[in-house]
Amino acid sequence: MADFYEKKEILRFEDNKFEKTKDYIVKEEFYKLIVDGEYFYDIAASPKYIEEMALGRAFCEGLIAALEEVEEVKLKKEKNLIKIISKKNFNKNFEWLNQDNKNYFISNKVSPLLIFEIINELSNKSEIFKKTGGVHNALLADDNGENLVFREDIARHNTVDKIAAYIMKNKIDLSNKILALSCRISTKIINKIARINLSFLITQSPPTLNAVKIAEEKNITLVGFIREGRMNIYTHPERIYS
Repeated sequence: MADFYEKKEILRFEDNKFEKTKDYIVKEEFYKLIVDGEYFYDIAASPKYIEEMALGRAFCEGLIAALEEVEEVKLKKEKNLIKIISKKNFNKNFEWLNQDNKNYFISNKVSPLLIFEIINELSNKSEIFKKTGGVHNALLADDNGENLVFREDIARHNTVDKIAAYIMKNKIDLSNKILALSCRISTKIINKIARINLSFLITQSPPTLNAVKIAEEKNITLVGFIREGRMNIYTHPERIYS
């Protein structure tokens, strides 16, 4: 956990008085993403699971087509460089990227109670957030409520990228999986979910209108504002018990 934050002296005003105290503050580092020798952009991230984050980002942004394309992921910590190297004989065919995703959810319907349980587990696992209040969280679970992987980062996009890489590396069957996020669902976030081919997304926060439209088009069940026994089901409610 110490990778995520440092304890610093601050001045706090409380109960109408000032006092010196110490607070946990999250770390932010910048990494240059380079794919096959070409620089793409800087990524602000928490300094943990960096290779995973880079791999997921490259996939979600369409810079690589599949895990099988990747020869190596190199992290040069001293220079804050992440290099992704493709296999020389890999046949790059990106035509499928423009096709509609065929995501689905074949298991039994999900109960509202399970949705609340997963969101509560997302909050309970957020030790870094409890200390700093400065990170976003992501949790992948199945329709029995079993937790598969939890990731956190200062950037909400990075949490999804890290989950994407975990799914790719472990060849996770997504037919009965639910992704829980702590963040607002923007157009970029919902497009990442569609790219990963997940069909069930729940969050403590609201979506944008365009994200709702994309979720409807891409056959994604989108549930937001989950808190204190209530939730908003924005798209494809047929996957949830009525």
